[in-house]
Amino acid sequence: MSQNGYLDKAGDFVVRVEPRFDSWFTKSKEKGTLGIRLTLVVDEGPEEGAKAEYYGWLTPAAEDRTLATFAKVFGDIWDIDNIDALIGERARISVELEEYDGKLRAKVNWLNPLNGGGNSAPEGKEVEGLLARLRSKSKAITSKVLEDEGKPVERDGKKPSVATEEDPEIPF
Repeated sequence: MSQNGYLDKAGDFVVRVEPRFDSWFTKSKEKGTLGIRLTLVVDEGPEEGAKAEYYGWLTPAAEDRTLATFAKVFGDIWDIDNIDALIGERARISVELEEYDGKLRAKVNWLNPLNGGGNSAPEGKEVEGLLARLRSKSKAITSKVLEDEGKPVERDGKKPSVATEEDPEIPF
């Protein structure tokens, strides 16, 4: 954590939304771009207590993505008319270090749901269908790659015959 209490390391962090004492909305100094700014505090691990700022930009090209990100991360709690409802909500952030005005600073690149992105494990028939669809394709690609690399390929659980000087033919 830096001297000013802000995160100064790259990585993935569990955070919670902190209250803002000014506006949730922001305007960039450089271009005047409007956005939503969340103050986040690392909620666990060695960086616990360090702050970070997430900017969801509201340009015509970015606003749909920004609004969709908030909906995905915060679900039905997200409401543009009541951003205060996000206070205390938890999420994950992905942070990289970038140079700004000659100094390295942490930049939140991604805001994700606490459960790691909203993915879930497929179940039952979905897994069976996936395996049925990919099984033969996976074996064919593996065999081709190994053959291209000159490595022996098992077929039907049997080790391949190896050619010798006496018998250069490999029976398949």
